[in-house]
Amino acid sequence: MDERARSFLVWMLARRDARRGQLAVDWPELAS
Repeated sequence: MDERARSFLVWMLARRDARRGQLAVDWPELAS
């Protein structure tokens, strides 16, 4: 995995974690 892809994944996970409270309601629908 190249460095750019890795840093993007880290950014995406950090962003998701920051918004977890907001996504808690929507996530079950998105995952289905």
